[in-house]
Amino acid sequence: MPLSARILAASATHSALRATAGQAHGAAADLGDLPSWRLEDLYASSTSEAFRSDMAKAEADAIAFENKWKGKLTAAAGKTGDEGIGAAVKEFEALEDLMGRIASFAGLTYFSDTSKPANGKLYGDVQSKLTDMSAHLLFFSLELNRIEDAVIDAALTTDSLAAHYKPWILDLRKDKPYQLEDKLEQLFLEKSMTGASAFNRLFDETVAALTFNVDGEALPLEVALNLLQHPSPDTRKKAAMALAETFKANIRTFTLVTNTLAKDKEISDRWRGFADIADSRHLANRVEREVVDALAAAVKAAYPRLSHRYYAMKAKWLGMEQMDFWDRNAPLPETPNAVIPWNQAKDTVLSAYHAFAPEMATIARRFFDDRWIDAPVRPGKAPGLASEWTADDASKTITFTLRDGVTFSSGNPLRAEDVVYSFKRVVALNKAPAFILTQLGWTPENIEKMVTADGNKVVVKYEGDFSSAFVLNVLAARPASVVDAEAVKANEQNGDFGNAWLKANSAGTGPFVLRAFRAGELLNLQSNPNYFGGAPAIKGVIIRHVAEAATQQLLLETGDVDMAKNLTPDQVAGITGKENMKVESYPQAAVHFLSFNQRTTALQPEAVWEAARYLVDYKGMTDSFLKGQMEVHQAFWPKGFPGSLDETPYGYDVEKAKKILADAGIKTPIKVTLDVINSTPFTDMAQSLQASFAEAGIDFEIIPGTGSQVITKYRARTHEAMLLYWGPDFMDPDSNAAAFAFNEDNSDDHYQSTTTWRNGWAVPAELNAATKAAKAEADPAKRNAMYVELQKKVQEKSPIVIMFQAATQVAMNNKVAGYVNGATSDFVFYRLVKKN
Repeated sequence: MPLSARILAASATHSALRATAGQAHGAAADLGDLPSWRLEDLYASSTSEAFRSDMAKAEADAIAFENKWKGKLTAAAGKTGDEGIGAAVKEFEALEDLMGRIASFAGLTYFSDTSKPANGKLYGDVQSKLTDMSAHLLFFSLELNRIEDAVIDAALTTDSLAAHYKPWILDLRKDKPYQLEDKLEQLFLEKSMTGASAFNRLFDETVAALTFNVDGEALPLEVALNLLQHPSPDTRKKAAMALAETFKANIRTFTLVTNTLAKDKEISDRWRGFADIADSRHLANRVEREVVDALAAAVKAAYPRLSHRYYAMKAKWLGMEQMDFWDRNAPLPETPNAVIPWNQAKDTVLSAYHAFAPEMATIARRFFDDRWIDAPVRPGKAPGLASEWTADDASKTITFTLRDGVTFSSGNPLRAEDVVYSFKRVVALNKAPAFILTQLGWTPENIEKMVTADGNKVVVKYEGDFSSAFVLNVLAARPASVVDAEAVKANEQNGDFGNAWLKANSAGTGPFVLRAFRAGELLNLQSNPNYFGGAPAIKGVIIRHVAEAATQQLLLETGDVDMAKNLTPDQVAGITGKENMKVESYPQAAVHFLSFNQRTTALQPEAVWEAARYLVDYKGMTDSFLKGQMEVHQAFWPKGFPGSLDETPYGYDVEKAKKILADAGIKTPIKVTLDVINSTPFTDMAQSLQASFAEAGIDFEIIPGTGSQVITKYRARTHEAMLLYWGPDFMDPDSNAAAFAFNEDNSDDHYQSTTTWRNGWAVPAELNAATKAAKAEADPAKRNAMYVELQKKVQEKSPIVIMFQAATQVAMNNKVAGYVNGATSDFVFYRLVKKN
């Protein structure tokens, strides 16, 4: 994160916001931080070991599948288990998933920038190889459909695995009347690469390369089309004419593509026996032709009373006798011409999903949070200071290519040398956060060999049993912020790498520049009009330290501040619904837990750990004094991040807890001291735990203390039970896995800042090995799955009872929009804030 934004985030714990009005111009600033494909969740790169391995595996598995099952499906239909039809379908499903993953990666890489020859080559090569693999699988659906109906029906009854796939099998059999003999099907498959697929690709690449000249500016297709919704009739006409002119110039190519695809389809339909041009589409959609025809007829019949009447009314509203074709999408005269920022659009979409079905909203949120959406219309779509990177896990090297045209707030251009210097100063200064970078094997002595500059590229080397996926997350952490080397060097004092100067100044590439900073009082930020992501929508931000929540509320209600971040639930409830106020809630990365020190004999039995999970009144707390501040979460990695385990299998059940203790022969009462930070909501949580645990004979004696007192005792391992919370040091699952699932040396002289060591828990060797294996896994999907399994084991059996995930509620004036409060202090952004 750029330094200016980093200082802002770190100083916002107790604060209120005062934004100065003044809108910046430009689409980037208006729309916000548009997400781009996060293809690393598929593969780190086309040269990664994981991608090459999966390509080889898919080819080998396809050949093996053909050898195992071809010509044997009829016999398999009379068997069950590993030799039955269900087992064959399961293997086929796994192969289709693997090949689909490969195809998705190649396709998304290609479509993110079709102008890059390397992307086109990757896409073509992968398509060709997948076609060859598919030839080995072609027999499966054909042979399966040749099995008699009675035999299939019997298999679906006797083979439980086949019954699991019954909907797919029955659906597949609808294609049976239109199948050809095997040789013809193979010919159609192999010719597809040089037939329809080739012409579709020609069309895509042609359209992607087109530009449309509007008022002397060459615009891509999406931007030109968007101008057809412009309020100005003149602008709409110019855009329409530009579109028509460019399309006409390419009409020969478009005509060739259209006619070729039409003939290709006619040949296929004729050979397969489809009577109507649309029949193959109806079959694919699993809908009867009569239904579609009836729908089309009804729509056409409604033209006069709906479409024609609407356009006549719209022409009247626009003051025209008759609209031209470029006016069809014109906004109505009184329609607000507001640009909807990305985050507002995202919230609208998720709210709609949630209203329909909360489960759908949860699924949809992953696409936003994991950046499985590619929103920008401009080329060069990778976020941050690097436009692209290539990881080589075999040589433990990642090569970053820096984005062009980025400057620091000083005006100095971003250089690879700035990155090298920034990493070097963190390692050399060796302040508290330096461990995040030094865990990569970097030392003051070797840093200049481990991180090197080569033109506009930065080559990063690392040492250790971990993968490039882990390293990329480390380099996205706060200590890896890049500073202006020239500006910082000019302000060095006695070899401090500019540390003293940076306490009151900024030297980053971010959207704001530090104007003034007075510790414990205020932070004043001024917008950076040259920020590469688009200038902020406001001219500045003043963050004031206001310790008392009541004072924050008063300042907000009188209009002296625009935002208050530390109101109590009661204050939030009082503000909610007020005409000029709103409250927004943001999930946080911190997880809250109750832990048992294993140096205390009474807390060592696993039955005590298990019973404790049923003695927490999760819902009772989140429905009352924790409402809006926390949600039930029972795994160590926070919800909303790749690799999280979101199931919450435990609930408040005193009788079950009593039985667990009784069955294990645990004698009660058990008297335990419970250390807790002496502030809300921790004391309220402790009192709730005291009451609920007492129901099963576990008596907590609450020992309140200041934060430093509690932490000091925790680090010394002199507590019995502890109520605390944990936030990741950086956003990689290992940051929490190392804290909750790893401890190979539990000795007193081997201090570790982890929950496991501090609670004296000698983690089983199996969990230690699983934690190290997940850290070393290069494939992001496999890695995430490993962390989910790891969390299940810790969730089931550990002296650390994870109860909640924190949330923060921010109260603000209704005129404030665009504020982004991420899951940690590193991800608090004011760049998109507007005062309407």
